Amino acid sequence: MKFKKLILILSLFSISCGNIGAGSLGAWKIKVFPVSNKQLALSINSIYKEYPKYKVPEKWKYESEYWIRDGFEVSKIMFFYFDSNPEEMYFVSFLEPGLVKNPEYARLAIRSIFTEKTGWKEIKKYSDSEKLRIEGRFEQEIIPKLERLTGTKSYFEKTYP
Repeated sequence: MKFKKLILILSLFSISCGNIGAGSLGAWKIKVFPVSNKQLALSINSIYKEYPKYKVPEKWKYESEYWIRDGFEVSKIMFFYFDSNPEEMYFVSFLEPGLVKNPEYARLAIRSIFTEKTGWKEIKKYSDSEKLRIEGRFEQEIIPKLERLTGTKSYFEKTYP
């Protein structure tokens, strides 16, 4: 009986290790905006109004809700959908500042990328060239819009491996 319980526990543990969850998720480059989280969230909502193409399409709604089911706070997460090749969706979240300069500033980071082919993948699963492509897309398409809407210039704080 004890052996069966041990096998069951080990099986569940090994299965769960393959899933990306709130506790295991790293981040890409951290972008800092010298505004509050609330102000940046309003700017993100403005992007969705001005550019509805970045909203999650109906076909991927269930996939975006994965993070809410996994325990992420709805007010701290957002998604950016890109329909052009490659079609993908970026899971982005506000990050807690920790012990840093200007802890009142808003901090954003890409947390994971979804495609129909691969599902959700975190940063360490991408090649260096793919990381650069993904970061470049976010930097070129989303960050300038947020800077314009907030009237600020963002900067990088830290990069996770």
